[in-house]
Amino acid sequence: MQKQDALGLSYSAPTNTPIARFDEIMESYLQFKPDTMAKLNSLLQANADWPMALLLKGYLLKMGSDPRFAPAIKTCQDSLATLALNHREERHVAAFSHWLNDDINAALNQFEQILQAYPTDLIALKAAHNLHFYQGDAASMHESIARVLPAWPEQHNWRSFVLGMYSFGLEESGQYQLAEATGKAAIALNPYDLWAAHAVTHVYHMQNRWLEGVDWLSELIPVWTETNNFVYHLHWHKAVLYLRNGDAEAALAIYDKTLTEPLQDDLYLDVCNAASLLWRLQMQGLDVKDRWQSLQSWRHRANDDELIFITLHYLMAPAVLKDEATIARSLDTIRAWSERTGQQAAICKEVGLTTAEALVDIGQNKTVSGVDKLKRVKDRLYTIGGSHAQRQLFSDLIHHYSRNT
Repeated sequence: MQKQDALGLSYSAPTNTPIARFDEIMESYLQFKPDTMAKLNSLLQANADWPMALLLKGYLLKMGSDPRFAPAIKTCQDSLATLALNHREERHVAAFSHWLNDDINAALNQFEQILQAYPTDLIALKAAHNLHFYQGDAASMHESIARVLPAWPEQHNWRSFVLGMYSFGLEESGQYQLAEATGKAAIALNPYDLWAAHAVTHVYHMQNRWLEGVDWLSELIPVWTETNNFVYHLHWHKAVLYLRNGDAEAALAIYDKTLTEPLQDDLYLDVCNAASLLWRLQMQGLDVKDRWQSLQSWRHRANDDELIFITLHYLMAPAVLKDEATIARSLDTIRAWSERTGQQAAICKEVGLTTAEALVDIGQNKTVSGVDKLKRVKDRLYTIGGSHAQRQLFSDLIHHYSRNT
């Protein structure tokens, strides 16, 4: 049976399930609520043949960038192959298949076709936004959203989330004034839009407005009492802002108070936050004592082959601690990865492997070699994805170890 939501999108949905249940799940997802997957699983337990629910689950798992999710993702894909689909859902299944095959350009082409025909398809928009981000394609991040924004009703509750995404794409493209205004407009409409708050934080970072950024986050963080682990990335930003303003002790206090406990959840972004902040603190001359050692519980993740941006962060603690066995396994994984087909494989070959070797060299006090390797790939480092603020670590490594060699 075809059902239609308030935005005019059709769903092949079971007869006895109100479309409002799916909207409720989307609301949780957009507001970074920790119950999103539980709600989605509950819906699928009762309605296993709902294509867009299966697709949303598949996308969320894929965006988790964790090889352990592969079986669950495959289950979603296999289930979708048995269902009758409408035109929009067929295009989503095609995009999903391309994504799983690491043909990101083909997946993005499908998502953009969906958005051309169905500009209020927020699932397609979020998926495309994620893929543009982890390709380092800042221009496409905001252009994709600019094309669909006129179709979004002014009064719809989700328009603010579209503005938040637009803000981040603008910021990563260097359009700071418009990014700040757009992000703040989104937060005024919905203070639970962490992505919009995140975008404005990036503006403060990129414009060296360190303490304004601290104040911005200090005002908003108390509001975010029921969010998933992405909130800790905002705490990471606050620590980096303090650090850039010269207050390394305040940054270290945030690390100890806020960034260590969520590591137990074993989600990639928490380890990325911790590892990259520790290396920044170390370069500021702080004795981080045994904090690197505490990241060794996740050294096995240095073999992950989902996104090279993430694998590089998992490699940082083993590199600094000179964990030769983990280093060897990780570099072997990245070398093998770089010989495969697919876009992440190509990025590994062009940039990722050299960057990994550079981190290992610096960790082993071979700083001249490490810096030389980073310099060789610095102009292409954006292709590993992540934000300017996150990738700034690699520039910092070049500058710091060039001065201290």
